[in-house]
Amino acid sequence: MADIHRLLRPLGQITLPCDNEQAFNVGDMLWWDSTNGYLDQLSDYTYSAEETNRRDLKSVFAGVALEARTGKETNDSTMVIATSGVFEMPMTSGTPVIGTLLGFEKASGSNMEDQKLQIVTDMADAIGYCVKRYTAATTTVECALFSAFDPLWRTLSSKFLSFGACNLVAAADIVTNWLFKARVKLLSITSIERTAATANSVITVKNGSNSLDDTHTVTATAVGTFLRTAFADANDYDIFEHDGAMDIACDGTASAGTADLIIEYMELPIL
Repeated sequence: MADIHRLLRPLGQITLPCDNEQAFNVGDMLWWDSTNGYLDQLSDYTYSAEETNRRDLKSVFAGVALEARTGKETNDSTMVIATSGVFEMPMTSGTPVIGTLLGFEKASGSNMEDQKLQIVTDMADAIGYCVKRYTAATTTVECALFSAFDPLWRTLSSKFLSFGACNLVAAADIVTNWLFKARVKLLSITSIERTAATANSVITVKNGSNSLDDTHTVTATAVGTFLRTAFADANDYDIFEHDGAMDIACDGTASAGTADLIIEYMELPIL
């Protein structure tokens, strides 16, 4: 018997009010102005500092415009926006790979770009990620984007994996053959010093036999010291298949000391 398709998954779209004096282009990234009750462009958001604006806008990012407005309409209206999906967007020149995080870009003046992204390394700055591997610098990127208004609750978020009181003395594996049992991308490694380290210890994460090119150093500082290293591996070793084994190794430089290690990751694909 042939398969019967009974339910079509709804698109990530919603309809929200817009002011008749607002001009929008197809592809503009829009935010929800709750004070006035309508959509607005990123470039109209009150500017303070790039990182502050990027993170503030993430929480009110409504989606990508699927319609245009001239700003000369006679009446206020509504418009359809995509709250999640795969897009090709302008990007500040870079060489992203699958899973590279992307966030809003600052314009040359004191405002944000309406249709341009940049590579970011912290989930707090990201509204999406690259879905295509590039081998040379590019100024456009194929990416999955997620807004805070998605009706299907498809959101960009990370998970955390913790390993407590890891020995910084032995030159050996701290973790051997960890399986995520899903396709994931590692985002960062964080250390919190539990007992004081006597020397800087280098932590290396491996995908099978392949070492990620971003190593993490636990410094000889005070108990409770918090350090974070973002992963952006040039060879995609930060992406693990369901059966990819993760090892975490220490070079054992310290003669004393332990640290809690926290791996931040996200599952791929989200869409």
